[in-house]
Amino acid sequence: MRGLLRYELSCMKKTIYLYLAFLIIYCLLGVFGRFSDTAGTFVIFFSIFFIIGMLVQWEQYKWDVLTAALPVSRRQIIGSIYILCLIATACGVVLAFLSLAGATLLHGNKTAEYLQEGSIGLAACIAVALIYLAVSVPVIVRFGAAKGRMICIAIFLIPCLILAAFSKSQDFMAAADILERYWHQILLALPVICAAAIILSVIFSMKLYEKKDL
Repeated sequence: MRGLLRYELSCMKKTIYLYLAFLIIYCLLGVFGRFSDTAGTFVIFFSIFFIIGMLVQWEQYKWDVLTAALPVSRRQIIGSIYILCLIATACGVVLAFLSLAGATLLHGNKTAEYLQEGSIGLAACIAVALIYLAVSVPVIVRFGAAKGRMICIAIFLIPCLILAAFSKSQDFMAAADILERYWHQILLALPVICAAAIILSVIFSMKLYEKKDL
């Protein structure tokens, strides 16, 4: 699996450098422009979309056919994809937190309070991003690059549009109050929920990919 990971990373070296440069610039804008929360959210989801783009490119250039000829199993191929997903997410999380910490120190905010609030927001973004990732990878494996990408975009946009449409309704405000009241318990449950979602996604993707004709 190490060789497969190195191969995938080497094939996308230029793209990775470009994405990293863009993310670092955006994080710096978040620090100096005083919108570190928005920057952090963008960075995390940008990392996820990078992986989705990688999967699309992976199929378009027939890398899956090439890797099928190598002495690796299909389970290892799917495993390497998820490892790359987690690496990209971790990079996004680190950059997002650095942006938040930098903005806190630079603008003289109440460090402990501001960092706590920002970290809670980032934790929620990480959880949503990981769950979105857990849904997106099996979709692309099942439906292929073209259809899978459109479905993934719809999965992302539809909830956002629904939230935007009902963000000022009384029911939405009541739900937000409940979430705020029990945020500590929800925060403790998020790692378990995300881990379960990723594990189920890996198992489902492996089963789909084993049945797929390359």
